[in-house]
Amino acid sequence: MSRRCITDRALRSRPRSAAPPRLRSAAPPRLRPAAPPRLRPAAPPRLRPVPSICAALAVVVALALLLAACGSDPPADPVITIAPAAASVQADIGRQAFVATVQNASNPGVVWRVNGVVGGSADAGFISPQGVYSAPAAVPAKNPVTVTAVSMDNPAVTANAAVTITPPVGVAVTPAAVTVALKNEAQFTAVVSNAVNTGVTWAVNGVTGGAAATGTISATGLYTAPAVFPGLAQITITATSLADPKQSAGATVNLANTVAVSVSPAQVNLQLGASQTFTATVTGTTNTAVVWSVDGLQGGDGAVGVISAQGVYTAPNAMPASPTVTITAGSVADPAVTGAATVTLSVAPNTFSLSPATATLTLGKAQSAALAYQITAGAGFNGTVQLTALGLPPNVTARFAPPSVTGAAA
Repeated sequence: MSRRCITDRALRSRPRSAAPPRLRSAAPPRLRPAAPPRLRPAAPPRLRPVPSICAALAVVVALALLLAACGSDPPADPVITIAPAAASVQADIGRQAFVATVQNASNPGVVWRVNGVVGGSADAGFISPQGVYSAPAAVPAKNPVTVTAVSMDNPAVTANAAVTITPPVGVAVTPAAVTVALKNEAQFTAVVSNAVNTGVTWAVNGVTGGAAATGTISATGLYTAPAVFPGLAQITITATSLADPKQSAGATVNLANTVAVSVSPAQVNLQLGASQTFTATVTGTTNTAVVWSVDGLQGGDGAVGVISAQGVYTAPNAMPASPTVTITAGSVADPAVTGAATVTLSVAPNTFSLSPATATLTLGKAQSAALAYQITAGAGFNGTVQLTALGLPPNVTARFAPPSVTGAAA
C-alpha cells in the first residue's frame, strides 16, 4: 500500500505542489474513522428504541383503563337544596322567593309544587315556575304548607321547604250602625290588625270620600250627612286597608227622614159631582214631586172620585160606601212620606126649576085651557116633583098630567 500511495503522490505532485499535504492529513479522518460511527453504532438506536416507547405507552394506557374500571366511584345522584329552608308569610299578601340549587345533574331545572300540587292551589297558595310563592287568602287547615322542588333530571330527587302562613290583615269599623239627621255628623273608627300600616281609606256608598248627595267622610272617618234627603234610607260606610286593599269593613248610616209633605186644604165638604183643587207642599228634599191617590188608589176611580196629576179632585156622581174619602200626596223622593186631606161628600139639594115661571089664561064660562110646563132638575137631584095648583079663582079647578115627576139628575 505504501507504493500505491507513493505512486499516487508522485503523479499528483507533478501538476500541483500543495496536493500532498491535503491528501495525507485529510484522507484518514474522512474515510476510515467516520465509517464505523455512521453505519454500525447508529443502526441499533434508530430501530430498537421505537418499539420500546410504544410498548411503554400501551402499558400506561392499559394501567389507566384498569384503574378506571376497578378503582373509580360510580356517577353521583343529583342533589337539590332549597333556600330558604323555612319561611313565614302573611295570608293574602305574603310572597316568598325560593332558590333551588341542583348538583350532579345535566339538567339543573326543577318543577315546583305546593303540598304535592304542581304550581300550588288556592287553598295552599301558588308558586311560579321561577319559585316565587304567593300565600292563600286565608290560613289553610294544613299549616305550615310544604314547598317542593323536583329535579327535572331525576324526578325521584326532591327537596322541601316549610312555609308558615300567618293570619291576614283584619279591619273592623265602629260603630256598626248609627242614625244621623240631615246635615249632622257621625264619627267612625277603623281598627286594622295584623299589619304595620294601620291606615285606611274611607268611602260612602263605594265612592272614596263620599259625595254631596249621599254625604261625605273625612280621612279620619268623620261622616257628614247630606243637606237634603237622597231618597235612600241607608248609607254604607266602608274602610279599606292600605296594607291590603282586599281587606275592608263596613258600617251603616240610617238617615233620619226629614222629608215632609202637607196637603191643603186639609179638609173640605164637597157635593157629589163637584170638583176641588188640592196643593201638596214638600220639604226636606229638592225633589218636590208627588203622586196623588184617592182612598189608596193612585189617581182614584169612578166609585170614590178621581184626581189628576195636578191635584184636581172630582167627586163621584153617586155616594160611595163611605161619604168620607182620603186624598193622599206621596213624596217621589221618599215614597214612605205622605201628606193627606179628607173630603166629606154630600148629596146636592133636590133643586129644580119650572118654566114658564108665570102664565096668564083668560077663560069664559064653562071653558077650559091647557098649558105645558117643563121641569128641569138641578145637579144631583134625586126625587119626585109633585105638581099642585094653588090660588085658583072660585069655581076654577086645575089638574096636571102626570100629577108628579120622579127622576135623578147627574
